[in-house]
Amino acid sequence: MIGIEFYRTDDKSVGLYDNNAGDIYHSKSGALKEAFEKFINPSLLNKKSKNKDEINILDICSGVGYNLKAALLSTDKKCKTTIDCLDTNIGLIKL
Repeated sequence: MIGIEFYRTDDKSVGLYDNNAGDIYHSKSGALKEAFEKFINPSLLNKKSKNKDEINILDICSGVGYNLKAALLSTDKKCKTTIDCLDTNIGLIKL
């Protein structure tokens, strides 16, 4: 993939650096850890999924999917989870 570099983060997940944008996709502390801290915990997804039969998630700029992985690990297994992903980086979509 042109312009993208992979690196190992502190939680052993894989982070991405986009040379074209000059920006990182994940913090050095860890992509999965960051997904829980910035997405799962503030959204109260775990609590909400216990009180619903179904949850729909729209992930914009889904990257390599750590937010979605964290969501699937966090939602109550009895709750049907539907996920739609959008991204503008065609290289990541192909990956």
